[in-house]
Amino acid sequence: MLERVYAEAYAPFFETLARHPGVKIAAHHSGSLLTWLEDAHPEYLDRLSHLVERGQVELLTGGFYEPVLAAIPDADRVGQIEKQTAWLSARFGRTPVGLWLAERVWEPDLPSSLSRAGVKYTLLDDTHFLSAGADVNRLDGPYLTEDRGRTVHVFPISKRLRYLVPFHEPQETIDFLRQASELGAGRVFVLGDDGEKFGHWPDTHKRVYEEGWLDRFLSLLEENRSWLRTACPSDVMSAVRGRIYLPTTSYEEMGEWTLPARLQARFHAVKERVTRESPDDARFLSGGTWRSFLGRYPESDRMYQRGLALRDEASALTDASASARARDVLWSAQQNCPYWHGVFGGVYLPHLRDAVWTRLLEAERIIVEAQHPGDAGWVEAKAVDLDADGDDEVLLRNNALSAVVDPAWGALVELSARKERIALQNGLMRRYEAYHDRLRGPAGDSTTDGVASIHDRFEVKEVGLDAFLVYDDYPRMSVFDHWLRSDQDRGAFERGQLPDPIGLRGTWRVAIAREPEGAHAVLRRATADRALVIEKTVGVMRDGARMRVAYRVETMARSLEPGWFGMEWNFAMLDARSPGRRFRILGEGEERSLGSSGETGSVRGVTLIDRDRGFQVTLRWNLEARLWWAPVETVSLSESGLERVYQSTALLPTWSWSARPGEPLLLDLTLEIAPAA
Repeated sequence: MLERVYAEAYAPFFETLARHPGVKIAAHHSGSLLTWLEDAHPEYLDRLSHLVERGQVELLTGGFYEPVLAAIPDADRVGQIEKQTAWLSARFGRTPVGLWLAERVWEPDLPSSLSRAGVKYTLLDDTHFLSAGADVNRLDGPYLTEDRGRTVHVFPISKRLRYLVPFHEPQETIDFLRQASELGAGRVFVLGDDGEKFGHWPDTHKRVYEEGWLDRFLSLLEENRSWLRTACPSDVMSAVRGRIYLPTTSYEEMGEWTLPARLQARFHAVKERVTRESPDDARFLSGGTWRSFLGRYPESDRMYQRGLALRDEASALTDASASARARDVLWSAQQNCPYWHGVFGGVYLPHLRDAVWTRLLEAERIIVEAQHPGDAGWVEAKAVDLDADGDDEVLLRNNALSAVVDPAWGALVELSARKERIALQNGLMRRYEAYHDRLRGPAGDSTTDGVASIHDRFEVKEVGLDAFLVYDDYPRMSVFDHWLRSDQDRGAFERGQLPDPIGLRGTWRVAIAREPEGAHAVLRRATADRALVIEKTVGVMRDGARMRVAYRVETMARSLEPGWFGMEWNFAMLDARSPGRRFRILGEGEERSLGSSGETGSVRGVTLIDRDRGFQVTLRWNLEARLWWAPVETVSLSESGLERVYQSTALLPTWSWSARPGEPLLLDLTLEIAPAA
């Protein structure tokens, strides 16, 4: 992907810019991109260095791994910025003073962090300023803001310019600036936007380069130098318009995306009405805040909170070298894209979430090896609030595995193989999104005189995609218990809508047991009328990547009808289409697709195989069971359109049970992760 975007957007942009020495810009590259470019295309950085030396390009710093700075601890903010500033200074011989703020997510305490990291200015959307009460006619230069006595300059980015470039003809941008110039000299307008829109966004490469849009645009900027000139932000930092205090916000579209899905259409309609009837008042409708994504997507919050907990462990290490290495790996896990969702934002993309988990697990490997040097047989269980909900979860760890049991569900919310850096619970539940309503109805039609902005595009990548708009009634976890009536159909399982006829779901009592063979969470729950009483033990074994789960299920009520007891498992295998990723029922030779649905009886276990990553997971149980399986596939929107995305494979072994008092159901399951056969 990096190679593709480099060829489509980054390289041709600066090749074109070099032909127009009269145009100045500021440029930001994330630290991850810079290090890739240094290895893959050092000639690109050499070309960029030449533009910097001749004063045509001013480099911007940022958080090295492109985090949402507002959402990470202050020391991490400063550390990530200093890391990128040092890299740029060493490579280009210039120390940047401006910062690109990822997703323009602003919170009022940022100025003190930015100032301590040596930042003099940053760029934010004009909507930030308007929501703070700024005069719409005074968004023509930088403002000064501060936090606890530390100051930073903030430039307003023009929304009008963001939507003109490159989707409308270059002359329209010149006309807009010409009209602004008639109100007085010395006005400063900023266009700050993604480099990918110059060649990588849908249809833009043809327009920007093949049809010559960028050449024509830059030529017009040079030809109108009698009244218009381009400048780097530091050149005009002194033209301060006043002091301002900005609220917690991001760019306009992000404010809508952060809201609960069922409120987004309502918010959009209200904003359109207010904009139509009283444009000046629309500034006060800013939507939600970026952190709301952590509430909307518990899977995102789990990554975020896990990183914070590991950060605390890394800080407590007495081995300073291990602590520093773990900290830098954890910084890389703070990259913002996998944590949120809009038109951009990749919480629905398994490979992006997997990239975060590989780094979390690598950091954890560094930490536990420093905590247990030379000890291959250690095991631990501890109660700790890993999701910041006010209640403890149970963290189970040995030399190979990490598992987290959440008593709120009585289920596994994390199961990770640390050596392989595999997070097997890294799936996403199916949930309603506001754009699903557009899929159910006729697609919208939005046109411009050129190409449509990604905010206006609505393409469907697959015929019949609306048939996959189903929503789970419960999160996709493992060791999650179900009581099924005898006539329960499999379709409800495939839709994630299995009923709970006897009130089995709810908070479990939990205790911790440490025994010679391993460490365990012991959970117990009884339904209100004691129709079902379950005690289960979930543990990691002392040796190897092995878990054991033991059940005692019994009833104290003679009125409970016979049925099926089972526990659901969900395994996130990244991709159901790869021929290297399959599953096999024990005792059978046939390998099945992870994207298939079905059922079979008299089963003693399954093996899920990932030859692409070189591991397999085998789950066995002591009594023959009926097995249901189905893929969990979401329907999500990206800049290229609506698509179906595999999240996990759900397995539900169930056991027919008489449900008579005094005749408990005793189950024993083992799980082992090993190299792929």
